[in-house]
This record gives sequence, C-alpha cells and structure tokens, in this order.
Amino acid sequence: MRLRVIHLKIRRVVRVAIQESHYSGVRQSVVLAAGSAGRAPPRILPLGTRLGRVNVRLVLLPEVSFDGRPITSAAIGRLVACLAADLRTGAGSARLIEDLWPDDRPEHPAKALQVVVSRTRSALGAGVVESTPGGYRLLLAEDEVDATALRARATAARRALRECDAAGALEHADAGLALWPDVADTDPDPDDPLTTLRCDALAVRTTLTRERGLALARLGRHADALEALAPYLTRMPHDEEVLATVLRAEAVTGSRAAALERYETYRRSVRDRLGTDPGAALQQVHLELLETDRPQVHTGVEHDPNPLLGRDRDLEAVAHLVGTSRVTSIVGPGGLGKTRLAHAVCRQTLYRTVQFVGLAGVTDSSEVAAEVATVLGVTSARTRAARTTEAPVDLATAIARSLGGVSALLVLDNCEHVLDGVVELTRSLVAVLPDLRILTTSRAPLGLSSETVYPLAELDLDTAAELFTQRARAVRPDVELPEDVIRRLCARLDGLPLALELAAARTNVLSVRQIEQRLEHRFALLNRGARDAPDRHRTLQAVIDWSWRLLGSAEQEALATLSVFADGFDLDAAGDVLAAGGPPTADPVEIVEQLVDQSLLQRADRDGRPRFRMLETVREFGTDQLAHSGRTTTASRAVLRWATAVSRTRGPQLFGPDPDDALHFLLAEEDNLTAALRAALDGADAAATAAVFGALGSLWSVQSRHERVFDPASDAVRVISHYHPGAQDLEITRQALVLAAVNLNIVGNPTGLRALVLLRRLPPAATSGIVEALARLLMVDDGMLPLDADRAIEVMDRADPALRAATMLLVAHVLENDGRADEALQVARTAETEPAIVESPWGTLVNRTRVAELAAAVGDYVGAEETAARAIPLLERFGAQGDLTSMRWTVAMLRLQRADVAGATEQLQAAGLPPAEDSFGEGTTGMTIHAELDLAEGNVEAGLRRYRAAVEHAERRSSLAPFLTDESTSPWLSVARSASLVAHAIHDRLDEVADLPGRLTASLRAAVTAQETGPLSMVIRVDLPICGCAVLGLSYALAMSGTSVGERACAARGFALSEALGVSRTSPAFALQRARALAIQTDAPAYDSARETYAGAGRDELLKLLGQWLDALPHS
Repeated sequence: MRLRVIHLKIRRVVRVAIQESHYSGVRQSVVLAAGSAGRAPPRILPLGTRLGRVNVRLVLLPEVSFDGRPITSAAIGRLVACLAADLRTGAGSARLIEDLWPDDRPEHPAKALQVVVSRTRSALGAGVVESTPGGYRLLLAEDEVDATALRARATAARRALRECDAAGALEHADAGLALWPDVADTDPDPDDPLTTLRCDALAVRTTLTRERGLALARLGRHADALEALAPYLTRMPHDEEVLATVLRAEAVTGSRAAALERYETYRRSVRDRLGTDPGAALQQVHLELLETDRPQVHTGVEHDPNPLLGRDRDLEAVAHLVGTSRVTSIVGPGGLGKTRLAHAVCRQTLYRTVQFVGLAGVTDSSEVAAEVATVLGVTSARTRAARTTEAPVDLATAIARSLGGVSALLVLDNCEHVLDGVVELTRSLVAVLPDLRILTTSRAPLGLSSETVYPLAELDLDTAAELFTQRARAVRPDVELPEDVIRRLCARLDGLPLALELAAARTNVLSVRQIEQRLEHRFALLNRGARDAPDRHRTLQAVIDWSWRLLGSAEQEALATLSVFADGFDLDAAGDVLAAGGPPTADPVEIVEQLVDQSLLQRADRDGRPRFRMLETVREFGTDQLAHSGRTTTASRAVLRWATAVSRTRGPQLFGPDPDDALHFLLAEEDNLTAALRAALDGADAAATAAVFGALGSLWSVQSRHERVFDPASDAVRVISHYHPGAQDLEITRQALVLAAVNLNIVGNPTGLRALVLLRRLPPAATSGIVEALARLLMVDDGMLPLDADRAIEVMDRADPALRAATMLLVAHVLENDGRADEALQVARTAETEPAIVESPWGTLVNRTRVAELAAAVGDYVGAEETAARAIPLLERFGAQGDLTSMRWTVAMLRLQRADVAGATEQLQAAGLPPAEDSFGEGTTGMTIHAELDLAEGNVEAGLRRYRAAVEHAERRSSLAPFLTDESTSPWLSVARSASLVAHAIHDRLDEVADLPGRLTASLRAAVTAQETGPLSMVIRVDLPICGCAVLGLSYALAMSGTSVGERACAARGFALSEALGVSRTSPAFALQRARALAIQTDAPAYDSARETYAGAGRDELLKLLGQWLDALPHS
C-alpha cells in the first residue's frame, strides 16, 4: 500500500510539473502520449485545432456513462479511467492490475483483469476496448471522451490566446466548460483512478475558466471578463496576467478606485511575502490607471469612413504587441490597409496620449524628426526650411520632453521612403523614454533590436468577397454580383483591399464579368480611386510605383527579371536566372532580402524550405517593367535554361532509390515548370521540351495524375522528333519518350507509335533504372505493343534482373486483363523480392498496390488488407491521391466483406474524394460502396437508390475520360451496372432497373466485336474481368427471374462463365460464395458442366464462348 501511494504521488507530481510549464500555478494533467507501433492509434487532435460540435461517447465527469447508458460498475469505471488517461497507447496489464487492486490483490490477478475487461467490452460494445501487445487501450478519438476533450479544449484555448485569436479561445473555452457544467471539489483518493482523473480534470477546468476570462477581456467584454475571472483570482491571487486583466476591466467598467485598491493590496502582499515588487507588466497597468485622471490626448487619429472588414484578429494582435513591445511595425505591401489598422489600434488603446504622425509627405529622412516635432507642437512656429537646419538630436530631445512623464503611444505612418530618419528618431526615443510605445507602418521593417514586426496578410477570400460586394453596392446598389466571378476576381487581386475597392469603383460602368476579363491589364483598369484617398492610393499603378522608386537599379532589374517565374522561386532559382542575364551586380541573397524588406516579395515556404513569391499585382508590374526595358526574351530564356537544368536532374530521381527531394522540389516548381513547358513547346525548343516534359510527366505519373500527361504528350513528341540529345540529356529524353509512348497509346493516339520509333533510334542510357528497363521492354523483340501476356512471360523468363523486374510489373497487369488473376498475383508476389523493384520506392509502390488489388480480386481478403496497409504509406509518401483513394475504397470493400461496417465507413471517409466530385466517373466506386453500406445496415431502399444514382453518375461522367472510346469501355460504368443489377435481383426489385440487362448485353456484344476487329489501342484491350462482372450481373437477374429450364440453365452457365472470365471478387456484390450457392441452387448440373467446358480456355476462346452465351440469352 505504501509503495502504491508513493507511485501515484510521483505520477501526479510529474503531471503537475508538466502543467505548470504551461499554466502559471494551475494544476493540469495534459500529457500527450507518444505514438505506438502496430495498428494506427486513435485520432489525437493537433494543438490549436478548432474543434467542431462535441460528440462525446464516454462520460467520466462526474458520472460514468457510454453512449448515454449509465455504467454503474465501479470496476469498469476505474478501468476506463485508467485507459482514458492515455488514449494513444493505453495501459499495460501490470499497471492496470496495480490501479484496480492497490490493496487486496486477487489470487489470479491476470485472470481477474481479463474478467473486468470482458465485462467492460460487454458494457461498451464491440470494438471499443482493444488488446495491445502489453495491455489494452480505448479505440476512441480524443473528442469522444469528455476528460480528454476537456484537456484538448484547454490546450487549444491557450494556443488561440497566444496566436491572438480571442474569438477562437472563447469558443474552445465555452465548449470545454460545457463538458462539465456542474462541478464540486473532489478530494483526491490515491487508490481510485477515477477520482484521480476527476481531480486532474478539475484543474483543467479551472484553466479553461482563466482562458475564457482573458478571451472575453480581449474581445472588449470587460464586464463578462470580471464575472469570469473574479472566482479564479480568489483561488489564484498571484496570477499577474489575470490580475492585470481584472484591473483593466475594473477601470473600463467604472471601478477605477477598486482597481487601484486591488493593485495596492497585491503590491503589499508581494512585498511582505517575497520582498519584491509586482512584475513590470503589472506596474505598467498601474501607471495607466494613475493616468486616467489626465485628459485624453489623441492627435491625428481618424475614424473609418466605412467598416474595417476582416481585421479583428490583426487588431487584437497588434494591440497586444503594442502593450508588450517597445516598437511594433505593421509591415506589408501597399494597399493592404496598414494605415487603417494603425488608426483602429489608436482608437481602442488605453494610452491617454496618442500621437499619430503621417510621413507620406516627407521627402527626406532628415525631415522626419522635424515633421514629428511639428505634429507634437514642439516647433510649430518654424518653417520647414528652418526646421531642416536643426540638428536631429536637438529635435529628438525636444520630442522626448514632449512625450515624457506619461505612458504614450507614438504612431509613425508610412515610413518606408524615409527609413533612416525613422530609425534614428525611434532609437533615440526608446533609449530615453521607458514608458513610450512606438507603432510604425511601413513596407519595410526598421531593423531595430527593440522592434517586433507584424506582417499584415492579405484578406482571406471570404472577407475579400464581402469587401468587394459592399463597395460595389455602394457605387451601384442594383449591380449584379455573381458569387463565383467575385471570388475569382478577388483571388486574382491578391486580397488587397485597395485593389478590391478600385475594382468595385468600376462597377458604375462595367459588369463584374467585364472587370474580370480586363484584369489582364489591371493597371489601366484600376486607375480611379476615391477623391479623399492620398495620391499614392489613387491608382493601383501608383501603389506599386511608390515601392519601385525606393529600389536601387539592381533591385529593380531583379524584380523585373524574377517576375517571369509563374509561381515563386527559391534562392537557387533566383541566383541562376539573375546570373543568366549577365554578370551579377550584387549577391542574389541580398537582392532577394531587399525585395522582401520592401514587401515586394513574400516568404512562402514549402516543406520547410525558403521560397518567395510575388503578389500577382506586383508580378504584372514587374513584367511590364521588363517589357519596357526590352529584356523579356532574355529573362524568359534564362528561366527556360533553369527549368531544363533542374528537370534533367530531378526527373530521373523520382524513380530512383531516394525520390523524396525530387518529389518535393518538382511539386514546389510544378507551375513554373508547366509554364516553361508551354514556352518550350511554343518555341520548338527540343532540349527544353524533352527535359521538362520528362520531369513533369514523371511527377504526374507517380502521383496518378495521368490525365495531365495526355495533353502535352503529343506536342512534346512532335517537338522532339528531330532531336539528337547529348549524353547529359539522353536519360531524361528516353524517359520523356517512354511516358509519351505509354500514355498516348493508352488513348489510341497514333503519335504514341511515333514516340516508339524515336525511342528505338536513341542509344540506351548509361543508367540501369526501372524506367530505362521499361524503355528496353518496349523495344525487345520488335516491341511489346500490342500487349500480350505470354510473350511478356517469355521475355521475363530470359531477361536480366532490371528487365525482368520491369516485365513483371507489366505481366501482373496483362494477366489480370486476360482473366488470369491468380497467375498475376503469383507474379506480383514474386516481384516483391526483385532487387530492381525493392531498390525503387516507386517500383515497390506499383507492385505493392498490384498485390493488394489482385489479392482482393481473387478473394484473399486478409492478405489484400495486410498488403494495402503497407501500400497506403507509400501512396501518401508520393502524394498519389487518386491511387490512394482507390486503395482506401478497396479496403472499405474488404472491411464490408467481413461485415465491419464501421471500418468500411472509416475508410470511405478517409478516401478524401467525394465520389460525386470525380473527373470522369472513377468516383462511381465510392458511390457503390455507400450503397453496400446501406444494404449491410438493412437500409435496402436507400442502398438500391444509391446504386441507381451511381449508375446515372457513371453514365454522365464516362464520356469525359480521354482514354475511353465510348461508354461501353468504361470499367466504372460496367461494374456499377453489374453490381446494381445484382443488388436489385437479390432484393427482388428488377423492375426498377429494367434497362440494365439490355445495356449490359450491348456492352458485352461490343466487347466481343472489338476482339474480332482488333485491340482498342496498342495498350487497352477488352478487359475480361469487367466482362465477367457484366455476365455475373445478367446471371443473377436471369436466375432470380427465369422460369423455364432453359433460362435457369443459361443462368447457371453464366455464373461459371463469369468465374472463367476472372470476375473480381473485391466488391461484396460479386462475392464468390453467394454467387456459387445461387448457381448450384439454380441448376447444379449445368453449372458443373459449364465449369468443365470453360476450364483452361484462353483469352480468344473465352470471348468466343461469351458470344455464344450471349446468343443463348432469352430476349426477354
């Protein structure tokens, strides 16, 4: 017992110590556990997550219940409390035994624990308590347990406050407190895990009360903040952040005397207890309270002419910085609203003295101090000429005297063109006035150690659209404002408030669509600002030109040159392109830094790598300057040379042993390289076309975005036709031709044959990677196209290791297409150990997904799911979203095969692609899974309705697929029709899909005809398993509706034929056991005889047998 108490105390001390590093003096037990091996852990919400509607299943505060059912067993309550303490890893058996029986240990504790776990599983239901290698854990998400959801809300509220998101903090705090509304103090019992958990949760709840009060105060709800924080401050009187908030709230609500008395009481207690004074921040609040008797002086502060939209969070953040930093600078490009934000900060500040000084009219840094002195009334009698002759230190001293003795806020607006003068004055004032705060607005930071920079962001799309709408209606109340056009317009205007207002002003003569169409020449369009706007804000051109004139010639040339990049750049790219224009006049790093400082470039890091971008408005200005200087062609060629060089290197790396750097690089540069590819094609630059298409085509292929390859492939082959690459370009050129040959032959484009001819003319590359092996495979024995499984197997058996691996990848596809899925699976599983595949993550990915798909197709559902679990991380690694979605859909069907409806639903949700938002019908698979989910849950009407909707969707979308000649070749449509027919037949609802038998019969006849006339393309042939699905659907319909002996025999033979054709058993609709049982019930002799007839038939013979079976189908 003594050891037990010591153990619990140590655990509690550790939790309190961890908490106190986050929350001053408040007990807390937020312990984020490390990940665990094996099965994926429950979802743990990341810090700062804006949680949605609470969906608590397990309640531990103050009573225990699950899904609304009370749990009265004390043993179950203690067990779930132990497991809830760490949802990710759970608890070990030894620890659970110690927690459940601290004193009177059962004779057989392991057996007793198993009994409690069994009772808990019965109480909570299946799938909630999972066994782990060392114990047990709860399979619940963080927001499904009230105690863990409470901790998550507290953490999120604290994070939101740190990020100056008071509204978000209040939302989290309110949601957290609602989890445990009625609280009574609980005495800790070291022997009871449930009581311990509730004591810890009580400390968390106290923290939530604190964060709620702070959030209310920051939102200006001071009376509510007082009500929330007063009880907390009684319990935690030394929390100075809360005390400062309470003092300010009391002063604002009219209780200044009470606030001063509270401060003095606290000051004496601190002096008596610690022999020291309150902290500096609290002393500053006291000083503010003492100054409230002074008359308020706000000079130069303006009120908004119209509502300030979308800046609440910025306003809160800057106001917070002004209170904590000596110098705060709001930095951003012109037209962003920095001045309006500064005025808003001034209007809500508690400083009694606020001086707002605009510097737009000051033309020289030496005049800054004089201008500030004039506004403060220090040198009001002097002329400007006289002022400029004064020594700056004298003026700074006079300004310091004017601002001294009080807590004051000095705002210096529009500093970028006189930075040296602002820096000198600011440094002087900060050094002698400890109670002064300075706020600046500028397109460039001051660069002082006392400065905190606040980069002001553009408006988000929703706020930008709202601003445009308001300003457009102010100009013309009856203006038509189509939402989709407005959002596109706002995105192209970069969310710049000034640009949006200038665009809205043109609605007096132009429609919104006309404004959008004219944005190609935005500077000519947006040239009429409000008459009360400063000159630099009258036109969009003036806004950017103001910054342009502050640059040196080297920076101006660099900005113009770098505007050629379509989507930003990194430092290496900038250095390469700038150097290509001639000898560099300055270090590219310094040039980029200058442009960033002037807010003409923005940091837009990706994957932790520094990256820079221009607002589209700045980029257009740069391209105009480039055109005026006559350097557009030179800059464009420089970018094309850069694109060629990086593509030559990065493209082949995607298929090598270390693809990650190349993948991240190509993703970051995708838009730039796409623009370069267009330029190379337009300029018939063969070297650039081969390299850039080779790299982009590889990227799109490994990410399963094959439709992106189709469009430029034909043009790329045309440009490369007479190209003779040198040694350094040979590998990427062969790679480009392989991609073009395969993809163009898929869609039946004859240019694909031209790519094969060009590939044959080139010498082999020096490398021996998997893509080069594919190139050799296409050439071996006069070429592997049209595809033929037996020829490929012959090549595989006599090939070198690299060629053997490439052939195996091909054979695994072709054999399945021929209805030989078992053989295909055997090849794919053998390929898993091939060195050329093992050494290439991409090769491993392709083969592993094949194994999972083939195992599912032949009914090896356990093996398929195990392999899919190993394939999914690779798919995620490559970002192959299309294939990842398909794999998750496959896993969902595998889960349904074992009646795991919850697991199937989870995979369907994780798939990420709403089925109705596909490109050309591939989402039909997801829709059929939804239908099967409904059927599995007994919702027959809903399931059949979903099936019919899936068929309609596939019929609408299939025509959009570039690789399908007509709807009869759409695999998704055939499968959807077949599965829908099966479902309706089983539930005796064939009358609702009366058209499907005829459509499936027609598609099968088209397949037989296609085989007789030749392959659909060099790559695509009649897919026997798809034919098998259609035959199976027709067989179900005939078996369930046929009445004559002949009809029933025909149905039974159809079941056997579908097996011979290799129908995939992945979907529950096509499950082998049910189909075989129905076939035997329908006509067992006919079924057995047909299986013997079809056994061993080859591809051509099976298609002939299919034609004969179709001829025997009853016309009805």
